[in-house]
Amino acid sequence: MIAGYAHSNLRDDALNLFKRMQYHLEPNRFTFSSVLSACVDEEEGKQIHGRVIIGGLESDLVLRNGLMGLYVKCRCMVDARRVFDKMSQRNVVSWTTIVAGYAKCGLLEEAHLMFDETPQRNIVSWNALIAGYAQHGNGDQALVLYCQLRQSGMALSCSTFATILSVCSGIAALEQGKLVHAHMVKCCLYEEDVVLGSSLVDMYGKCGSIEDAQRMFYKMPERNVVSWTAMIDGFGKHGQAKEALQLFQQMEEGAWRRHMPSSINCRQE
Repeated sequence: MIAGYAHSNLRDDALNLFKRMQYHLEPNRFTFSSVLSACVDEEEGKQIHGRVIIGGLESDLVLRNGLMGLYVKCRCMVDARRVFDKMSQRNVVSWTTIVAGYAKCGLLEEAHLMFDETPQRNIVSWNALIAGYAQHGNGDQALVLYCQLRQSGMALSCSTFATILSVCSGIAALEQGKLVHAHMVKCCLYEEDVVLGSSLVDMYGKCGSIEDAQRMFYKMPERNVVSWTAMIDGFGKHGQAKEALQLFQQMEEGAWRRHMPSSINCRQE
């Protein structure tokens, strides 16, 4: 039941059931794993951590990863690092979690140091570090990492491209954006996808190529609010108020709903 509530994002129900359970049964590693995934409060998390220690389960790798994940969610990187340093063994989840945590909190030097020490990197850890630099105003370093990732030969994900396209948008790097677009197509990640298509519309619009933005927008078989907003914003930034107003009216009349995706196939990492 606790796992079901946690997977359904019913955090309060999961935590309340866990509290009631403790009066009748001793939680096991599966119980703790589920409740840790549901918890987003630092104090409650520390109480659960205490129960894990009392239950003699602190050495369990899955629970240690779960505890790190909890502290990362709460932006408590001192506690997350303390759990990480005490681990007698670590797996790819352990390393990825600590890298992502530092990157999320803007502690980019620490994130990059841990990334460099990671024995087996995966696309999630690469994406976390790239996104960290992108989100904290260092687009140039994000582009450097993207180039290194390409050179590594690792398969890139939808999230990689969406993040790096947002970097190109932020620094108005049109030529770099076009190269990313070409690489995306080469990797068989199709621009018609609603996530990538929206990112491309936004990138071209912000980089001054409104014609390419329009071409991408009308090429998309499925669009969402983000797609429409990016195109309207692009028209506005280029002084095409009439086109922006017309598109906004179409959106208000419900045209965007007729192009909504039934599902999003682009895998996020």
